[in-house]
Amino acid sequence: YLQKTKLQTAVDAAALAGAQSLRGSTANARDAANQYMLNNGIATTATITFAESNSKIIVTVSQNVPTYFLRVIGTKTVAVGVTAMALNSGGGGGAFDYAIFYGATSGSPQTSGNNIIKGSIHSNSNFNIWGSPKITGNVEAVGKIQTGGGQQVGGSIIQNASAIDMPDYSSVLKAAAQQAGKTYSGNQTLGGSGGDGSYTLDGTTYVKGNVTLNGITNISSTGAILADGSITINSDVRVTGAQSSDKQVCFYSANGDITVGSTPSLSGIIYAPNGTVTIGGNLNLTGCIVAKYINFWGSPNINRTDFSIT
Repeated sequence: YLQKTKLQTAVDAAALAGAQSLRGSTANARDAANQYMLNNGIATTATITFAESNSKIIVTVSQNVPTYFLRVIGTKTVAVGVTAMALNSGGGGGAFDYAIFYGATSGSPQTSGNNIIKGSIHSNSNFNIWGSPKITGNVEAVGKIQTGGGQQVGGSIIQNASAIDMPDYSSVLKAAAQQAGKTYSGNQTLGGSGGDGSYTLDGTTYVKGNVTLNGITNISSTGAILADGSITINSDVRVTGAQSSDKQVCFYSANGDITVGSTPSLSGIIYAPNGTVTIGGNLNLTGCIVAKYINFWGSPNINRTDFSIT
């Protein structure tokens, strides 16, 4: 049992390493998986195949392992076989490859309902899969993963994964906003300025304070709303103009938290590298959540697969 567990852990990690290299080619993915197994003391050649238009890698290893108690009846080795699968859903790289990315090294974020998560999940700590979520990609954690039994996971459940750094783009966005003359001091409330509730973003807006979004039914153009403080997205906000690859919105709290109301519909990136993202209800998000801490108080549906970050 211990030998099989050790082998399964190594093959899980090899599949994940291979999936992360699928953005290059299947050859790169195969090499990465094999190299990862060698690095973990697994010299047996793996059977590696690909599925779902080469977005999924499947690693199978069979190995004769020494026995202990069975030696008394003349059986010195037994054959053990394990398989792991990992999915590469594509993306902007690193943390932004995931539908949900939890950057803290402590705590146990969790699903808690009938969520539909199209994409993968990564936690730099632990992760709990409670309720009956449907997750199309991998669920990976640097620590432990606990499951309630009702989940559907299309990829692999991978414990002891490698940690992934949280990027910081605030200095770049601040410079862009300052150059465009869109830097504001103090707390700001952004609301639908058009008769149809539309708000024109058109680049980066930088606020030296907190930001509250009210009554917006559409954000046109592309860009980021960057706040030094916290961002509150109220339940009457609908961001539908960011779904195409040339119209994308990032809600970015550099040092604070992001709170999303009970029933908004958003398309974009929710990003709080030093704070907590709290989802208050049944959010429908086409995009991803990347944060140090994440709290779900409802059953959000998140579609990272169909959101191509450009």
